[in-house]
Amino acid sequence: MKKIIMSLFIAAFAVLCVPSLHAADSAEGYWKSIDEKGKITAYWKMWVQGGELRGTIVKVPNQVDSTLCTECKNDSAGFYNQPIIGTTWMWGFKKDGDKWTKGKIVDSGKGDVYWASVRVIDGGNSVEMRGSIDRWGMAGKTQIWKRSNEAEAKAGKAN
Repeated sequence: MKKIIMSLFIAAFAVLCVPSLHAADSAEGYWKSIDEKGKITAYWKMWVQGGELRGTIVKVPNQVDSTLCTECKNDSAGFYNQPIIGTTWMWGFKKDGDKWTKGKIVDSGKGDVYWASVRVIDGGNSVEMRGSIDRWGMAGKTQIWKRSNEAEAKAGKAN
């Protein structure tokens, strides 16, 4: 009887813990983008749809939720006057080993579209977001985004 109870306990533990371990190493979830000065610029939600990683802004600290992308002057990308909150600003990322590559990200403050890659680091607590003007990532910059959660993202507090 002890063996059966122990086996059930181990099975229950495995069922409860394995999905959460997988989720910790996933790019899916809520993130805070942080600039070079350590300032939170936005809260994001990333998800996988049809095999590609996508992302939208959930909240921008100190900005009205109804703000539109009036600075998106390059309307060939179709982002002029789109809402900052809820528009898909990241798309096309394909899984490539330990990172997501060949995606695009829009700077919602300017409307510029960049090639981008995402790699989960720090045990799933951060992502390395690399944006570049070239497809290979040679001419660009890298930011480290920190994991967040839905409540924090929707509150959208600045630091």
